[in-house]
Amino acid sequence: MIQSILRARILATAVLNPPLLFSQLFGYDWYRDTMLDWVSDLKIPTGAKILELGCGPGNLSAHLAQLGYEVVGVDKSERMIKHALSLESKALFVEADAYDLPFEVAAFDVIILASLFNLVPDRPKLLLEIHRALKPGGVVSVQFPLPKFDANIAKNISSKRNLPPLSTAAMTVWASVGKKLNTTQIHDEFAKAGFDNISTKLHLENNIASVSGSKANTNVA
Repeated sequence: MIQSILRARILATAVLNPPLLFSQLFGYDWYRDTMLDWVSDLKIPTGAKILELGCGPGNLSAHLAQLGYEVVGVDKSERMIKHALSLESKALFVEADAYDLPFEVAAFDVIILASLFNLVPDRPKLLLEIHRALKPGGVVSVQFPLPKFDANIAKNISSKRNLPPLSTAAMTVWASVGKKLNTTQIHDEFAKAGFDNISTKLHLENNIASVSGSKANTNVA
């Protein structure tokens, strides 16, 4: 009964105040650690210029800026960017459409998408725009839940980690309503967009995947 009430509360927050919801998510150890482990695995070199697409309220971008990277966070939601701009951060936040970025060709060393790639309706189009904005040899990495990740698995993980009720409810909602992707399909989409060195890593007890690739030094036909 309590879990049902908490899940309903989280879903209501998602509708009424999305910036608050994503800020709260970043406050949960399991979510924040999943994000930070993913970024750490990328081994981003010192001084790299990073673009986060779908930055939401800016927590991950702000964290990366705190580590000394030059970071730009982009989101098409005015409310998300307004919240991000309220953070005390050296990151630059821009309201823009990920399909039509207001940046020059080859502007970034790394482009990451933590909460966007599984939601956009035209992933191939987005990948082509990412390819345009990346420097030759630059890296793109996207993160998304896998098809097997469901409410029961989320509850089991929460139980093993002894998570508090609200944190458990948040993970269960993510597992229940988050759009899932197949890694094989994403590998194919990366290759068609002109990326190579494509790889997959798994997170959160193998229920969240990240697919990464580098921009080839040849143009996409």
